[in-house]
Amino acid sequence: MASAKPPRPPSFDDATFARRLYERVRTPTGGPYAVFRPTDDAGAKIGFPRFTEWLRGLRDTVNANALYLDDVKGDLDDYRENNGVAHASFDQRLKLLEAEQTHTPFPASG
Repeated sequence: MASAKPPRPPSFDDATFARRLYERVRTPTGGPYAVFRPTDDAGAKIGFPRFTEWLRGLRDTVNANALYLDDVKGDLDDYRENNGVAHASFDQRLKLLEAEQTHTPFPASG
């Protein structure tokens, strides 16, 4: 069974959304909320757009880890399957060796 991976998020223009919130949602004093400001004075993304970028990166990390986990599980399943065959072979060989034994190594043990 493969691991669950987060679906691709719907298309969303976070910068426009944040700008609209900044323009329309007002504090009780009538000013805009700083958290909705889409860019700083230099034009770099801040606030909500930066947070949504971080979430997208987090999704990619979760997907990469899930793919790695699928590979590890596949290796473990292969190991279990092959190890079971090896154990059956060891049991067979041990029974043959015990059957060839001509005397008890510790006679008092029964």
